Amino acid sequence: MGPLEKPLCLFSLVLFVTLFSSTINVASASDEEANALLTCKANLQSANDSLLTSWILPPHDSGSTNASPCNWFGVSCNLDGTVIRLNVTNSSVNGMLDNFSFSLSPNLAYIELSINKFFGVNPPLICSLSKLIYVDLSTNQLSGNIPLEIGLLINLETLHLFDNQLNGSIPQKIDQLKSLIELALYTKSLSGPMHTLTNLGNLTRLYLYGNDLSGFIPPEMGNLVNLVELYMDGNNLTGSIPFTLGNLNNLTVLHLFNNSLSGSIPQEIGQLKSLQSLTFQTNNLTGSIPTSLVYEYLKRGSLAVIFNKDEEAKELDWPKRVNIIKGVASALSYMHQDCTLAIVHRDISSNNVVIDEEYEACVSDFGIAKLLKLDSSNWSAFAGTYGYVAPELAYTMKVTEKCDIYSFGVLALEVIKGKHPGDFITSLLTAAVENIKLKVVLDQRLSPPSPEVEEVVISEIGDADSGRRRIGDGWLSTVAVNATTKEDDWKRRRRRRRRRQWSRQREAE
Repeated sequence: MGPLEKPLCLFSLVLFVTLFSSTINVASASDEEANALLTCKANLQSANDSLLTSWILPPHDSGSTNASPCNWFGVSCNLDGTVIRLNVTNSSVNGMLDNFSFSLSPNLAYIELSINKFFGVNPPLICSLSKLIYVDLSTNQLSGNIPLEIGLLINLETLHLFDNQLNGSIPQKIDQLKSLIELALYTKSLSGPMHTLTNLGNLTRLYLYGNDLSGFIPPEMGNLVNLVELYMDGNNLTGSIPFTLGNLNNLTVLHLFNNSLSGSIPQEIGQLKSLQSLTFQTNNLTGSIPTSLVYEYLKRGSLAVIFNKDEEAKELDWPKRVNIIKGVASALSYMHQDCTLAIVHRDISSNNVVIDEEYEACVSDFGIAKLLKLDSSNWSAFAGTYGYVAPELAYTMKVTEKCDIYSFGVLALEVIKGKHPGDFITSLLTAAVENIKLKVVLDQRLSPPSPEVEEVVISEIGDADSGRRRIGDGWLSTVAVNATTKEDDWKRRRRRRRRRQWSRQREAE
């Protein structure tokens, strides 16, 4: 391909990757644009050949609607017949993105090429399109640096470059994008310091997680008062958490875990009354999450507090208790299996399971949580709450997921009994589950459970007895799924019983 053909091919590539034709299209695109599209068609590969079937240019006197590229797949035009939108998301398109020219479409406002197989570097010429509002090049195979010319896109509101093979640092010029609302740059390989981004006053969502960014979190980030979601986890950030983040009153998500942050957790974080998700674990932080923030969302307190008050314990009926067991199992399953590095909580107890207003369980206090690494299975000091700690940990000091599994079994029994099971744990080792009277296990402050709940309770006792003997990677997930499955089974059986009752009633009539 000659050097003059490549710019035409990129323009065609961009057109090829556009949304379906807009409802207002005029067949007035120039022959030059149409020929550029056809030139690029010959150099693109797509697993879906049907995408290319509309890409033909019949004679002008044929009357065909395909005479204008504005009616081709992926091309949206304005009233003047100028291309303004390009989108071929998730179309298995294969092509090179660098060394192409976008100059033939100066009014282009939307470029959406995500979830394809485009490769090469981000073309600097894309930054000459001053009217761009939305750019999504995510989930491709792009490489190289983010172009310095990115700062020219002064009207840009959304920039998605995640899930590529980009490297280098985040250009300081990105701070010039004053219209930017959403910035997603989690590409695994970006490095260097974080910039202040102080001019991005309209920014609502900032996704920088999963890179190798280093240095301090700029205190000036507290000036981005429109931020709703802030993800900076999975980097190599150091220093303390700026107290200025407490100014972000609209923030609902703040993720800083898996970094190297140190110092105390600023009490100003407690001012974030809109916060719904907060993660600080696996850093070197001291202190605790501000009490004002914790109790804003967990007003019912811990399970230990609830079980010590008869009236509150009675409010925690059997379906709610089953749901709590399922919730804790799901949380531990996530920490053990779904985190990049597995996390062992090491202190699962009724003091560290707190209940929100909807009676959903939240696992709290990661103060002694430990990352599981291949070379660090031993621990130098005893940690945990007596009565919940796996017996062998006291003399082996070997920390594994099974430590949490034992504690979870104790907690599950405590939820059922309404108090710590104590010596009942020992009886499980010497007596078959089927020989244990259910009334010995149940919280006597509640009415007897329905047969359906009783079935789940018996199942949980069996799980607590045998769980560590058959602990596989998916055991906790199985506990959570089984509880949900049993709930579905109850509903199905209830519907069958009702249908039988209705049938008998109709026969009697």
